[in-house]
Amino acid sequence: MVFEKSGKGGRRFFCRKIMNLSTVTLSKTQAGANNGKKQRDAGPELLRIFAMLLIIMSHLAVHGGIKYDSLSVNSAALEMMKTGDIGVDIFILISGYYSIYSSPKLKKGVMLIAETLFYSVLTCLTIGTLSQGRVSGMHLFYSFIPFISDKGNWFIVIYIIMYALMPFINGGLNCLSKRQFFGILMLIFIAGTILPDTFGHVDKLQDYGISKLVWFVFMYSLGAYLRLYPVKLAKKRGLCAVLWVGSALFSMLFRYFYAVVLYNKNGQFGGIKGLIIYFFSDISRPGFMSVVFSVLSLLVFTSLKIKGNKFLFAVSGSTFGIYLIHDSTWVRRFLWDRITPVKFVGEADYFIPAALGVILLIFIICSAIDIIRKNLIEKPLFNSSLYSKAETGFKKLIDKTLKKVGI
Repeated sequence: MVFEKSGKGGRRFFCRKIMNLSTVTLSKTQAGANNGKKQRDAGPELLRIFAMLLIIMSHLAVHGGIKYDSLSVNSAALEMMKTGDIGVDIFILISGYYSIYSSPKLKKGVMLIAETLFYSVLTCLTIGTLSQGRVSGMHLFYSFIPFISDKGNWFIVIYIIMYALMPFINGGLNCLSKRQFFGILMLIFIAGTILPDTFGHVDKLQDYGISKLVWFVFMYSLGAYLRLYPVKLAKKRGLCAVLWVGSALFSMLFRYFYAVVLYNKNGQFGGIKGLIIYFFSDISRPGFMSVVFSVLSLLVFTSLKIKGNKFLFAVSGSTFGIYLIHDSTWVRRFLWDRITPVKFVGEADYFIPAALGVILLIFIICSAIDIIRKNLIEKPLFNSSLYSKAETGFKKLIDKTLKKVGI
């Protein structure tokens, strides 16, 4: 960072070499990082797996077709299972924590897009065949444009946009002082969670002009802040673990209260009591407790100084594929209506263990499919000389085009 004098004797502050983050990487990462995979801890990988399990559990609760007319153990459990936003928050938090010192690579961006297209076409053809329905040309056409036609891909679309913006986000964040960084985070946090929840707006992100992309950038920035300015709490593993478990129990308690209001009082969250329940329940939306639990999850899992193995890394690396497989437009209804119709056991005493078993089974099967895809298709393709030549040619074309227009 440098200061340059202005014509009036004042000083104008600006950042130099905002895009050259590779030098920052060498200076701030731990010395052991150069040893590659041998130095990778299992904690972050376990956290990714944990986050994906939360997302699958939420999809079961939201898309499983389970309906209740009154409060019961099962209906309260169903409300507690709506943890999708927490899982998403954790994923983005991890991205910010580990990507603040790096810059996006074209290869990874292409791989994300290719993986999305692959599963969109594959699930269209597979489910269309299994359901004995005809896959029309229009269906196949839409499968090739999943970013537009498949609303279930909202996460992928926003993530890819954020990934493309990462050099600018990282550059801007690295130029902020600690106080400025903290101030921006608090402003977005208050506008995105505190005020909307206090006034009871369900669609608070839209009401306050905070889109999902802005929320992703916020969670990414929060993860980056925790990496740049480690909190003292992170060094106290025992206390972190206690607070993490406590925040989970606290959230579950208020989600139970939410279920009480939902089924016994027609969902009317009136008065101070209702406001408090609504504020801390965080049902199916980013909220105060979602952020708190996500941060504590990051602190707890990154403090696990245990070494991973190839199997764990493979499973963790398949989480994106698991999301694409089980929540695509084609698979979603077929999965919850025909393969795992949990709605038929919604009133059974064994509903909770059955639901957890289904969640685990979906994770295992989808993970196996994605690991096979990576080894048979992705690695051979993206490690080939053909792809290297294509990427080099594309970069030259972009560079040449930009030069022609004076950029």
